[in-house]
Amino acid sequence: MTHPFIPSSTLKGAAAAAALALGSLVPLQASADVIYSGSTSIAIPVSTAGVYLNVLNGATGTSSSATPGWDLNLWGSSSLFAWANTGGGVVTGLGGSSTAVDNLALGTVVNASLGSSSTPGALQGETGATAFLLNSTDNYIGFSFLNEATGATNYGWMRLSLGATLNNPARSIIGYAFDNTGAGIAVGAISAVPEPASAVLALAGLAGLGLWRGRRRG
Repeated sequence: MTHPFIPSSTLKGAAAAAALALGSLVPLQASADVIYSGSTSIAIPVSTAGVYLNVLNGATGTSSSATPGWDLNLWGSSSLFAWANTGGGVVTGLGGSSTAVDNLALGTVVNASLGSSSTPGALQGETGATAFLLNSTDNYIGFSFLNEATGATNYGWMRLSLGATLNNPARSIIGYAFDNTGAGIAVGAISAVPEPASAVLALAGLAGLGLWRGRRRG
């Protein structure tokens, strides 16, 4: 099973339009590209196999062999666990447990500075701010994976919907995103943040376009 991805092109398009309005006097700077899955509903079976996900193309399966290039596996019959394929990891160690998976706050930047593990981590071991919330969609995990298209490590976040218990059949993956340049990504981000030069360029372009229209009317 696969689903479409949504590249973050809106900001780049605005910057390009601004460059045209200025007569392309200032060169555009390349910006990071965040790839967002869009809203999903990927069930996490209550089993020791669970669901495997290839982050790059969105393919899912119930075994590693059925999901070539898989990056993340969420599974568990008595609880819920998450782990990553070789070259990747799931963020752990920010709360009371050094091995439990963390529920990250929106805006937390997932990058190489955060602790992570490629071995299975339980979602039930944390308390306080990094504990997972039952009967809620406010659950976010951070991860890294090896992008097979570029050979680079990429960073991302995943949003989970949980039921009354961690092994409730209602659990599912409801969205995820990653930065395909190798840069860090803020939890919840679904588009790239424009670089300062691009933001200034966009504002200047809009101002220039307004001046040009004013002269035409005059």
